Amino acid sequence: MSGKYLFTFCLFLFINLASCSKSDDCVEIQFDQLFQFQEGDLFCIGTELEIEISKIDDQRCPCDVVCVWEGEFVYEIKIKSLENEEEYLLHEKLENDPTVNDGLIFSDITMISDDSCENMIDIDKIIFQMKVNQ
Repeated sequence: MSGKYLFTFCLFLFINLASCSKSDDCVEIQFDQLFQFQEGDLFCIGTELEIEISKIDDQRCPCDVVCVWEGEFVYEIKIKSLENEEEYLLHEKLENDPTVNDGLIFSDITMISDDSCENMIDIDKIIFQMKVNQ
């Protein structure tokens, strides 16, 4: 009987340790697959990585102004791995440098909400999508 209790205890301990390695409120995503996100979302890739979309900064040209460049969204993200945690500014229109963000490459970043000068949406309600690659 003691072997059965020992097995149960070890299984319980393993489950608790595994659940401590990532936040309870993160959404599991996979490498190289599109996923949708909004400001404040938290994502997990396995138990090793967490990616938080801390803030989204709308740097697009205002509706009532003529601009030389259309502007872009800039995403403040936090990348947390087993080894470290870092903040990173991800630009919608620029290629990101994987040497600064745990070797991750963020791609196919697009806004999928219908936000325009005729239909303005608050930044925290706009839905985007992207892929994360290694």
